[in-house]
Amino acid sequence: MTINLDYLDNLNPKRLEILKEQIKNSHDIETLRNIPENYRSIYYCAQKRLFELENIAFKETEFVAIGNSKNKLIKIIVFKAKNPNNHYTKKIKELLKFDFDAIFNDENFDGDSYNLAMYVAAYALMHNKNIKENYCFSGIIDESLKIKTPGLQEKQKYANSKNKILIGENLNLHEILNQVFMPDRKLILARNEQLSVPGFKVLNVGNLPKIDWTSTIKQAAKFIEPFDEVAFNCPASFAFGIGAYLGSIYPYKVLHFQSGQYLQALDTDRELKTIDYNFSELVINTLESAPKELNILLHFASHEPTAPTNKPTIKIEAKVKGNIPIENYKETTRQINNAINYLKRQYQFKKVNLVLSMPVAMAFALGCAIGKFLNASVYHYFFDSGSYFKVFNLSDLS
Repeated sequence: MTINLDYLDNLNPKRLEILKEQIKNSHDIETLRNIPENYRSIYYCAQKRLFELENIAFKETEFVAIGNSKNKLIKIIVFKAKNPNNHYTKKIKELLKFDFDAIFNDENFDGDSYNLAMYVAAYALMHNKNIKENYCFSGIIDESLKIKTPGLQEKQKYANSKNKILIGENLNLHEILNQVFMPDRKLILARNEQLSVPGFKVLNVGNLPKIDWTSTIKQAAKFIEPFDEVAFNCPASFAFGIGAYLGSIYPYKVLHFQSGQYLQALDTDRELKTIDYNFSELVINTLESAPKELNILLHFASHEPTAPTNKPTIKIEAKVKGNIPIENYKETTRQINNAINYLKRQYQFKKVNLVLSMPVAMAFALGCAIGKFLNASVYHYFFDSGSYFKVFNLSDLS
């Protein structure tokens, strides 16, 4: 579609809308590049269209501005850029440690309430996330990541009149990010054959060998982004390692395949690390002495683990035998994490050899809770050889 730049000489509201529509549907890159920056809303549309035509990654969102007898929604586009000379982006760049630039479709506003919208858009660009429709933002972010939203009630009222959901200071940043992004569904496979699963982005690492899995775990972990919904078709010990590498900084929704579909099993939030030493779901055998090194066997699936070394052995297992109900996954995982912490305090062991027989979703969540700082070697049972092999050390995942 041809862009009629003659409209710029007499830009009444009707011509403005016509020009925006022409820009939106244009393939005329040269004319788009020549639209002057001082026509702010037109320039914004032209830059957005150029990004689309030239396949430049960008994210767009809106914030609410009030005052000057007029309330309005202002759009922001953020895109990757090295060392942009843009004072608006300075604070958010420093918070995210990410280089980007930004364009507003209207720069007639006061204050820093655009901070939150810019943070969300830059975070979405950084992690390749999509922001849910109909969300807008307002909030000033300080260095401790606290949010303040001046005029919150008036902004909420205005957002509602535009059929928008306003996000402001009533949530912390983690809650905001968890709420506003469209979650990606990620599936990690460890199989010989390639599979395509509808609705999932799939990473297949292939059959895992009887040697060190450290680099493969890191590769798979980098495939998962914060706030993803994740599923696994792989050994529990491999999923555990991925969870340990990722840790508990960000929450993930963990899925479990059951009855022909993927169901949400648990979240890897801070509740998994709650300590109370209530082991109502577990049976734990004890030792008379306090060894410096021991085996810990986790028995929560059909395969009954055995000791991978000749060191003293403690088994942690489900009190009720059989399949663990999916609604009990989170509490059982939390108690397993508690039990390991309890045993470490009780026996003061220096080293543990860990074997996992448990649902893969629980293994990933347990890894997130334990992290990389337990001095543990993880062993996996290979049925083709009928024996255990040490496949990674948690400390090597740092």
